[in-house]
Amino acid sequence: MVSEMYSVTRKVEISSAHFIKGHGKCGKVHGHNFIIEVTVRSKHLNTENMVMDYNALKKKLEKIVGPIDHGFLNEIFGEMYVTSEFLARYIFEHLADEIQEPEVRLQKVRVYETENNWAEYYEV
Repeated sequence: MVSEMYSVTRKVEISSAHFIKGHGKCGKVHGHNFIIEVTVRSKHLNTENMVMDYNALKKKLEKIVGPIDHGFLNEIFGEMYVTSEFLARYIFEHLADEIQEPEVRLQKVRVYETENNWAEYYEV
């Protein structure tokens, strides 16, 4: 039996600075234009034939990432090791709480540190 699943993805970009203590060049304060990509899923479409409205998803995501945009991540989080993996989990955990639409679940969060490097967080 085939099981159907729909998903939609939204991207936002933020700029932040950080360092990773004791990690070569990354041990110095530097910045990234992080691309954050979130995917939500549902087995069913809503009455408007959507998984979730893109703008509603964007607003929920911006509520989470707005306070860290143009911020110094080590200071914001009080951590010496703020990595893309750390950010992906943080965003996932907070965004999952914001999604109240029936049957819609956060599938994954992907954080691009550069065009060629990204981290993902998802629950299995």
